[in-house]
Amino acid sequence: MGVPANHKEGGFYSANSVYNNSVQDGGMDHGHSTMTMTYGPDGRSSFDSFEPSAMLGNNRFVAGNKFFNYQQFGALREGGGVSLFSASYCGLLFATAQSSLIYAALRYCMRPTLMHSLLLQRSESSVVIECLLSIPTTFSFFLGLLSDVLPIGGYRRKSYMITGTLMSFLMCMGLMILSATVDVENSTENQRSDYIVYYMVLIMGATFGTMLSKIATDARVIELSQREPLTTRGKLQINYLLFRTGIEWVGLWLTALLIRFDDDKRNYALRVDPFWAYAVLALLSLLPVPFVLRNCNEPTVEQSDAGMMNEIVAEEGSVAMITTAPSTISARIGAFFRLCQQRAVWQLVLFLCILLASTRFYFGSANGVFVRLAGLNANTTLVTNALKYMTTLASMVLWKIFWSNSSWRRCVCLGIAVMVILETVRAVVMLYIPSMRSQAFYDTIGCITGFTDGIITIFSLIPATEIAENGSEGATQGMLLSFRSTIAIAMRTFSSDWMSDLAPVSLNDGTSHLLLLLLITYIVHGMAFFSVLLLPRQKLDAQQMRVYGGYSTFACIAIWVIFFVFFIYAMVVNLKAVADMRRGLVLQTFCRVIVLPLPRLQ
Repeated sequence: MGVPANHKEGGFYSANSVYNNSVQDGGMDHGHSTMTMTYGPDGRSSFDSFEPSAMLGNNRFVAGNKFFNYQQFGALREGGGVSLFSASYCGLLFATAQSSLIYAALRYCMRPTLMHSLLLQRSESSVVIECLLSIPTTFSFFLGLLSDVLPIGGYRRKSYMITGTLMSFLMCMGLMILSATVDVENSTENQRSDYIVYYMVLIMGATFGTMLSKIATDARVIELSQREPLTTRGKLQINYLLFRTGIEWVGLWLTALLIRFDDDKRNYALRVDPFWAYAVLALLSLLPVPFVLRNCNEPTVEQSDAGMMNEIVAEEGSVAMITTAPSTISARIGAFFRLCQQRAVWQLVLFLCILLASTRFYFGSANGVFVRLAGLNANTTLVTNALKYMTTLASMVLWKIFWSNSSWRRCVCLGIAVMVILETVRAVVMLYIPSMRSQAFYDTIGCITGFTDGIITIFSLIPATEIAENGSEGATQGMLLSFRSTIAIAMRTFSSDWMSDLAPVSLNDGTSHLLLLLLITYIVHGMAFFSVLLLPRQKLDAQQMRVYGGYSTFACIAIWVIFFVFFIYAMVVNLKAVADMRRGLVLQTFCRVIVLPLPRLQ
């Protein structure tokens, strides 16, 4: 089906240029994938994966064979589906296990015990520290883009998995050496304050390494998932998410076993010597390297580029023009930012922004008072943090069994509804039935809301498969993770800082005032339903939107402005708070409840 060169599609001109590519992946031919060159109003070109030749003028239509590959049953690239548990790809699982376990151990086990290890007693804002440890996640886009445009040793993915694990190893070794050489008992208060900075820099560096490895594994999983037929596409990704979440769950159980709450010093203490803990983490960081090298099939960049065939193609009497795929770094970066102008891309980013901004909102003072009503025990909270992951895993299992081919919008609406309804019930019951003000009831409801975290995690990865172009998988997934993390960080600092000052509340103010603030919080959470309108209905709907949705330079600029505004705000507030904490100042603007925050999947 040829498309005349002067044909307009939604204001965009489609040239009759087609090129075929064949990519060798682990000895398997990816075959021919038809691409079209489209031109926006500004004359810039972009590659689309399907030829827009079956537009019927409405939102629902039956697409032609350029839109749905009947020979591959709707797969986005040839090669056939694979199993992560096979000998050829199990290296991905080892890299996933390393990044997940190291991340969970550093964030939920080693970091909370840092004050106790340094014999410091000062007010520590868990909100600030949690946000600081999320900073490496905000750079996910740059890490993903780096892996796309600058391969190491001829590989785009496995080389960065190994680089990330080695970086985590070096940082954990630094933490081990620091723990062995620092004489905390004979150090002054100022010296111990300096040690906080050293430890935090190394912990953040190790977290950065795990994130580098995670982005590479995410991108490789997207590439492999695009080989699955339409009806089963997403199976590999949900298995990957289940495995990753399961490893983090194991890390949280280890945290519950290895740390305890010191009632005298009012902070968490490690049950073992920190030196041995960091030594084990360093050893685990090296474990995946041989498996990634031997059991992680990936074509080299040279093999991929050799498979790109730019030739004259005769199709239904029309002659396609010879085109050249982006090859230089600047060309690839430019192609990605043109990809961001596609409606499917910026609309998905906006969906995540609204979803995260609404569901992460709360009044800091009201939340603190409500938590105190429950009378939480710090040691019990360690266990319930791990139990919450069980419902997160359950949501992923349900999606895999029942919802993988159902409406995306209905799944997200269900997740939002579960959170809003249960939070409202918990607030009303605890405020008006004093006998229900217990940790058992509070944590039971909190664990069930882990279902929503699972749904959000699923739709932070699954849609990326439908919109990622060949060679831009890392930047696409990294962009979604960066937006997710940045919005979450900014909302946590905004809620705990500004909202506490805007709407202060105490136990003496009565239940009505507290309930009003909590209900306003849950109404804001309910506004996440509006974000669902931006989400494609399903896989083919996402493909249709990507091909026929058009471009918007303004929308692309707007989403990146949102990113940098939230990023700068979060960084300024948190770095200032850490500087104040280092000087031993008491931060009045943050929650004083000394319990580990319920973890959020990154």
